[in-house]
Amino acid sequence: MRSIIIGGTSGLGRHIAEELLSRGSQIITLSRAETGFPNSPHFQCELLDQEKLMSICLDIRNKNSTIDNVWCVAGYAYPRRPEEQDQAFQKRHLDRNLTYVRLALEILKSSLERSEAPIIVTCGSQWSYRPMSDCQELAPYIKAKHALREYTEDFALRNPKIRANHYCIPTSETQSYRRIEENFKILGKDIRKSHQVLANPMVVARSLVEHALQYRRSGMTLVCEPNGLIKAL
Repeated sequence: MRSIIIGGTSGLGRHIAEELLSRGSQIITLSRAETGFPNSPHFQCELLDQEKLMSICLDIRNKNSTIDNVWCVAGYAYPRRPEEQDQAFQKRHLDRNLTYVRLALEILKSSLERSEAPIIVTCGSQWSYRPMSDCQELAPYIKAKHALREYTEDFALRNPKIRANHYCIPTSETQSYRRIEENFKILGKDIRKSHQVLANPMVVARSLVEHALQYRRSGMTLVCEPNGLIKAL
């Protein structure tokens, strides 16, 4: 099995990569980090650099005639007061949550189609289905995750040979969460009070990989609970 994990060197993405490795998968990681896993190909790329991203994906496709699954884990969220959310700020959220997924999958899908059981996983959060009015400070992020969910559903319809599903990941104790938490504190909000349980990313990754590799439906949005239980929205 050959797996590509975009955002696979930190947080949930790293745990997904480790879980896939434990199952014997050959992994390829792509992230901002300079290095990946020993003996596994790694590509360093800032997701806002679309030209470099496309070049990397073309290189991966040309060197791997068959790809079995792609995991789009990388994301971006930065809370900001609504009056400070200018057009450039909103575009940054779209590019780092949606545009990179669209560019990568449209390039890699020909290699996925050669697999006997091709799978695409896009990762969102509770904000993939909750309204923007629930948190105005995260409105650009929420809009981007809604768009990612819709894109995944559309991709599944256009590419029936590939199982593509969107997973809403629970809030986990990761470096990214702690960074968002600190940014909310600057705005005078304590978001930790709203999270009674923070998920263990290792548990979430194990459950996500097991579910995604076995699940037979496509074009679905699925919600992962902090305990790892996964159900359709």
